[in-house]
Amino acid sequence: MILLLFKTYCYHMVMQNEWQPLTFLADALVNMVSSNMDFGETTVSKAYKRAAGHALEHNYAIGRQQGLNRVIVTPGGKLNCKVVIHVGLIVGKDSCKSCLSNVIPQILQECEKNACKSIALIPLGLGRMYKYEAGDCAEQTFLSLNQYHNSGILKEVKIVVSDDETLHVFTTTLKSAEQSGTSSRTDIPRPKLLGLPKRMVSAIGSRSSNPADSSKPMAEHFYRKDGNSETKSTRRQGPPRVKYQAVPDVNISVFAKDKPTCVKALKEMVQKMKQDLLFEKKFDRMHSLSHETKSEIAKVIDDHNIISIKEKDHFLLKGKRDEVLSAHSCIMGILLKNPRMSNTKRSADNTKRGTTEFACVVAGEEPMVPNYWKHYQEGSTLSNIILTVKHTIKGKDYEKVDIEPTSHTYSRIVRMVNETTDPSVIGQGKDATGLDPGRYSKLWVTQIQRIENLSLFRKYCHKRLSLFEQLVKQKKGAWPKVESLPKSTGPIELQKLASKKMASDLHPEINEVLLFHGTKEDTIETICQDGLDSRLGSDKAMFGPGVYGAEKALKADQYTDDPTSRTYGKGKFKKMFLMRMLLGHCFVCDDQNPTKYKRAPCCTCFKVVCNHLSQRFDSVMGDNQKLFREFVVYDGGQCYPEYLITYERR
Repeated sequence: MILLLFKTYCYHMVMQNEWQPLTFLADALVNMVSSNMDFGETTVSKAYKRAAGHALEHNYAIGRQQGLNRVIVTPGGKLNCKVVIHVGLIVGKDSCKSCLSNVIPQILQECEKNACKSIALIPLGLGRMYKYEAGDCAEQTFLSLNQYHNSGILKEVKIVVSDDETLHVFTTTLKSAEQSGTSSRTDIPRPKLLGLPKRMVSAIGSRSSNPADSSKPMAEHFYRKDGNSETKSTRRQGPPRVKYQAVPDVNISVFAKDKPTCVKALKEMVQKMKQDLLFEKKFDRMHSLSHETKSEIAKVIDDHNIISIKEKDHFLLKGKRDEVLSAHSCIMGILLKNPRMSNTKRSADNTKRGTTEFACVVAGEEPMVPNYWKHYQEGSTLSNIILTVKHTIKGKDYEKVDIEPTSHTYSRIVRMVNETTDPSVIGQGKDATGLDPGRYSKLWVTQIQRIENLSLFRKYCHKRLSLFEQLVKQKKGAWPKVESLPKSTGPIELQKLASKKMASDLHPEINEVLLFHGTKEDTIETICQDGLDSRLGSDKAMFGPGVYGAEKALKADQYTDDPTSRTYGKGKFKKMFLMRMLLGHCFVCDDQNPTKYKRAPCCTCFKVVCNHLSQRFDSVMGDNQKLFREFVVYDGGQCYPEYLITYERR
């Protein structure tokens, strides 16, 4: 047994030879699942399955349907605990510290939410799956435990390790923390430094809770802030609500070798504190809410220990990032169930297009699901629908919805492909290496699927709203259309071929367009799940690393297979996307040997790197007398891969 003393904390570590979850004496147990959140793929989760039976796996499957979080909580079942906290991490040793700094506080928060006084925590990420190094894991574990602001509910943390080497690393790290802790400032209360799950070590630490530490009492209703005063926003019977007390000032001292280093460190620290502790999230005000619904929302706000500020058209939630996001999700669920939720037509529908007023209205709206998507619900916002949709494909955020060959959308996309495939230029151009014009003359479409990834589409919509915000700031109603730009050779060909249904959700004010994007088979699922990533673009590409779109299907076809092993004929399937792209304020580049852009150039000097504080363009259009025009964005959030086209070269 090893006994360590750190201020008021006492730790003891006991070695055990095998993994036995039933022997843990803690209110909360931690299980580690795979990076794609599959149960039973890790040694740890297999042991839990043996100990707790199929009931635990069943409960995990139910919990996973609530969302794709990396921390999922289930009842303890046969195990000697209240809850089991299942954790999935990011693979790779370089991800250790950033991942654990995010996951461990979530674990501790779940303990407090479930009134757990003790937890058995394992060294997260060690082993062949995640490849985290024991030293990094131990250091970040103790650091996260030390920095966590405990409300006093959690008294003990038992850290369970499985071998002598890991025990030595954690013990050494704990001793180092103890030594550095003795020289720390004594006027700052020491956070709980707690210790140590294949042979097993348990470290137990505790500290007394001080009721005075809590500067914010539990509240019961909406709170409104008008000017410098705060008032209730709902009426109720019972004792008056206690106002939030001011949190005492925190003095932070930074020591470094010189002043610039101190200033930089302090700025980064303040920015991090703002992101983590003063996080903001809005939700629209709804009229005619029932008293019961208002009470439910108020309870969520109080339970998450955050504040709400009533503004003109919405409520602003403010507090710790995880608590705000969790509360916002709960509130969206409540509003979705509310029987009096308004189904009135969006205000943008009643505003003239292309005006500053229209841009202002759209910039303040909650995104909607396109009305031709499978999961469209009239009157429901995208955020609301995300809460109710559970994809049937395990571990994926998206569904591939087949487009019927008899539908107008299918025939229109086929027409787009056919009319932008000119057999006379097959095999021409640098990127057409290996293509034999004698082997095929058309691209024969065999299947079209719509990619419905609500989470990815929400990110895309937020980028779309930000472009409208830029219009509002510059008091404009729309950016110049592509065909009206200097040096442009005309409109994008696909725009005139899109059906009314496909064009109904596009916003020409910010040059939201449809373009083709060809890619190899092995990248398809990643793009459907995570979207297009401009950082993965080639530095050798004509306009630098970015996401490229083509108005000609023949151009996109050049990138769908390896130039050294091109294939043709029936059964040799290729795939390309018909994607949405936000060109926004577009820059036309007509240089024969253009700059390798890493981002769109400055609107003043047209350079990538400059000292101007003016706006940058949002995209680049290569219109330089080449065989094909190309459209490039340097932020993957400006693209959404809406249709997946499967075809053959015939």
